[in-house]
Amino acid sequence: MGILDDLLTIDADNAARWQENLGKFDHALPPLMNSAAEMYHTFAHCMTGVFDESTARDVDCIRRRAVQLGLSEEEMKQRLSSDRYDPVQDSDARGAHLQLQSRMARVIIFMLLRRQYDWGATDLLRMRLTPADGYRRLQAESIGLLLTIQAEPAVGDRWLRIRTLGEGQRFFREKQARIKEAIRAADLEFIYDHGSAVAQHVRLQSAVLGLSFGDAQAALAYQEVREDDPFSYFLSVVSYLSTQSL
Repeated sequence: MGILDDLLTIDADNAARWQENLGKFDHALPPLMNSAAEMYHTFAHCMTGVFDESTARDVDCIRRRAVQLGLSEEEMKQRLSSDRYDPVQDSDARGAHLQLQSRMARVIIFMLLRRQYDWGATDLLRMRLTPADGYRRLQAESIGLLLTIQAEPAVGDRWLRIRTLGEGQRFFREKQARIKEAIRAADLEFIYDHGSAVAQHVRLQSAVLGLSFGDAQAALAYQEVREDDPFSYFLSVVSYLSTQSL
């Protein structure tokens, strides 16, 4: 077996062992981790299945305006997403379009939020604390983006239309301050900044949990739980779960 095969085997062993250890530390922790996952999956399922009266009204409004202009639905969508729309004659259709795009963007972002939790939680069970902080950072950004789009539906339309790296970079530059303001309002600023420091950039903080020195050699562990300080691992799990309630 190669190095990667060994790591996969160790991951599987750790996931089972540390679920058991979590239960010994506090019998409520494993069910809580699964309950949070089920909550996200339930909400995501509800959101992806929504087609309510307001959605139907928005679709109908856009279709009526498309018929008036002799445009296909796709042509009408392109018109309403560009600066070619008539701010007076197209105002109702434009508003309906932005609401539809906002809903779609929020559904996708919430599904990302759900997956970020799942990936972070399963990494914790593999004793990978640093990647879990990275996923929490992404969760904070997802929440900030959700709140921004809820307040400004046009941001959702813009987000859905990002196609290139350049467009993504421009979106980030122009909306970063607004998204970070929403992150602060949700009391997630520390989660965002800490996750950036330890998991999104190459900094010493990224290595601290797994770094050790001995016999004039340095080592960087894949599993970040120290035998002399297992309590820090349990604190990381509790902190990760507490973030989900913010």
